[in-house]
Amino acid sequence: MSIMLQNCVIVFGEIKRFEQALPGWMTNKRLAIELKVARESIKNITILYRQAHPEWFYNYKNSIGQIHEHYSPKLCDLIRDEINKFEQSPAKWMTNGGLAIDIKVAPQTIKRIADSYRQSHPEWFHEYKRTSGNICEYYSPELCDIIRNEIDKFEPPPPQEWMTNNGLVIEIKVAKETIKRIANPCRQAHPEWFKKYKSPAGKIHECYAPELCDLIRETVKNKRS
Repeated sequence: MSIMLQNCVIVFGEIKRFEQALPGWMTNKRLAIELKVARESIKNITILYRQAHPEWFYNYKNSIGQIHEHYSPKLCDLIRDEINKFEQSPAKWMTNGGLAIDIKVAPQTIKRIADSYRQSHPEWFHEYKRTSGNICEYYSPELCDIIRNEIDKFEPPPPQEWMTNNGLVIEIKVAKETIKRIANPCRQAHPEWFKKYKSPAGKIHECYAPELCDLIRETVKNKRS
């Protein structure tokens, strides 16, 4: 028997050994459709049980021969109970994405501000069910107000000749770390050379003053000569 034929026999044998799912066992996708939630929401719940109850997870063959992981009836019932615990959000609680649209900044910027309060105020973060059924993290009205105030402190696009680290990287063709190494020693003596501005895309970037940009250009030029 040729090696190719042997391999085919082995693969066929592996597929054949998978049975069709027993009654009550369900895939992530089918359970997500039933409960009208995102597949990721279900997956996050199953992670809690995978190590303690590996017998609740099994690969079965579907009607067209594809192999998919299935969850046991016991696990499916636990997932249903967990999903049913989630309520819809109270008034003025907002998701990261909703707040980003509201105040026209990038979601990463909002997350960075929100995360700085996560440890000191865990009650400002809660998971709720959206009208679509997906489970999402929401921010409390207090946290939303703090984020709005933080964003309001940042000015619109910087004055002419102020540049970001990335802008200087492109201009003088050096690594970001090289520019940081030149710029950082100036922070204490000249804090006015460093300022954060809001880009047209809503992202917050640190910009360097023209004086600092000239210093960086000159330092790089001297090192190259």
